[in-house]
Amino acid sequence: MNRPYLLSLSLLLIALVVTGCERDEIQTYTVPRSSEEVGSGNTRLLVAIVPTGEDTWFFKLVGRHDIVDLVEPAFQELVRSLKLDGKTLTWKVPVNWKEDRDNPARVATIRPEGVDRLEIAVSKLGGKQPLKPNLDRWRRIDLGLGPISNRLISKVTTEKKVGDLSVTLVDMRGPGVARPAAAKMPKMPDQPAGGNRDKSFDYKKPDSWTDGGSNNIAAAIFNVSRQGKSARVLVTPIPGKMMGGLLENINRWRSEVALPPLSSAQLSKLNLREISVGKQTGKYLDLIGEKERSLVVWLEAEGSTWYFKMRGPKEVVEPEQPNFEAFLKSVSFRK
Repeated sequence: MNRPYLLSLSLLLIALVVTGCERDEIQTYTVPRSSEEVGSGNTRLLVAIVPTGEDTWFFKLVGRHDIVDLVEPAFQELVRSLKLDGKTLTWKVPVNWKEDRDNPARVATIRPEGVDRLEIAVSKLGGKQPLKPNLDRWRRIDLGLGPISNRLISKVTTEKKVGDLSVTLVDMRGPGVARPAAAKMPKMPDQPAGGNRDKSFDYKKPDSWTDGGSNNIAAAIFNVSRQGKSARVLVTPIPGKMMGGLLENINRWRSEVALPPLSSAQLSKLNLREISVGKQTGKYLDLIGEKERSLVVWLEAEGSTWYFKMRGPKEVVEPEQPNFEAFLKSVSFRK
């Protein structure tokens, strides 16, 4: 007999004892979200915890999971650059990201150029900091989850050596916590179906797709539904060249459809297709997992690397592949 069942039964018995035979009032109870939840939800949090002896440093990135997935290579690049110079921790800001130190509540803030809402927050606390209280705090304020059980900590943390530093990497997901928008970030107005909020490219939307709008990272989002199942199309320009390198990005896309990672040797033998994206040519990757399929196209245009991705159940993506390819051919980039 499992714990949730026993808890529900106990509550029922208590209610019966307290109310006896009275029928004039019904009591309701809210059961907190399970602390066993470690890997689901639309919000993803990545943290690098770096003890340096006198201090413990934290590099935290949190946001919608698909956006965090996209910039994860830059986060990992930042972690790999960490170096202890005497008593000072230094790092290299990823290409096309910028750092500012205007926020007095933290050491630094690192953001992609041209993007305000996504950031890596850099902070430090004196001495050695305990792990679980920090995990519980991030789960509460960033992910909308309750405390994590001790036996599940190993599922959300990884130990990594970066030079002489011992780094703990944290990776968790949850439903997120609603926060009021900052005054300098007004909500964008709704866009009619088939419209384009981003002024740097044009396209023709397939009739079977519905417009999902855009955000500060994705220039366009589309939803595709068939027989009650849905896939999503994202168009995302990231300034500069591909972050993190080809192997790291391909392995991230493979993990999204539950495929094993490739080695460097396997990557060198990978035969990537080419496909027309408007008047230009992109690289085309078709990843087929047991349940999901992902079509990914990327190319450099107008100073950015553009990613076009359709991902979802195989039974949705397969019949929509011709529409995805027709959409790519309709794209034109504005100068």
